[in-house]
Amino acid sequence: GYGDVRAQQIMGLCQQYFAGRTRTVAPDCYDVQFSIPAYPGRQFTMRVMLSPQFPVEAPRLQLWPHCTLPGILSESGSYVLPSATEKLLRWGPTSSLGLVVWE
Repeated sequence: GYGDVRAQQIMGLCQQYFAGRTRTVAPDCYDVQFSIPAYPGRQFTMRVMLSPQFPVEAPRLQLWPHCTLPGILSESGSYVLPSATEKLLRWGPTSSLGLVVWE
């Protein structure tokens, strides 16, 4: 089933792409710390939320502190739009969670 894929996706996010910058909030919720070149000197957190249907269903991504990135973030500046990147828009069970968050 998808249980092994789910575990591999989470491990890739936490250890391969964001080693030392990922905190587990809950079994299906992770906070990733990073910076955005358009906002020098500011640290951001991307909350990665996984539904019970993950990896078939795309992750939900939330960003804070809020900022303005038209076409990427919702009008509130909080949630990443499903159409923000090609990889998120075309999400499937074989997509890379770490790579989607990285981009």
